[in-house]
Amino acid sequence: MLDLYAGTGAVGFEAVSRGAAFAALVDAAGEPLRRTAARLGAAPEQIEILDAPADAALDLLARRGERFDLVFADPPYGEDPDLRRASALLAGGGTLVLQRDAGAGPGEAPGLTLLERRAYGRNVFFFFGMR
Repeated sequence: MLDLYAGTGAVGFEAVSRGAAFAALVDAAGEPLRRTAARLGAAPEQIEILDAPADAALDLLARRGERFDLVFADPPYGEDPDLRRASALLAGGGTLVLQRDAGAGPGEAPGLTLLERRAYGRNVFFFFGMR
């Protein structure tokens, strides 16, 4: 799974703890993620931490030919992620989940189909699949 805008890394770490084979965590401030990974005893083959802005990490992952069953994007409020580039990293049958503030829509998602929208308080989750 790809945890784009990982922040504390909770989503990626939880995915691995629940059976995901691998999680790439992207955040411009990666050192706190490394400390958490060390405290949890995460194996390097399970967790990769990319110290980079989201766009740079998406470019790197695309160049490496990486594909993910799940891409989770929780950008800072007011920032619009490049869903086209993120969706290019989805494996066949994969899902992209976008978390937004309740007042924000899903934005442009070329090549993706909106499968579901779930609202929890001021958080809204948009679930996309490949067309």
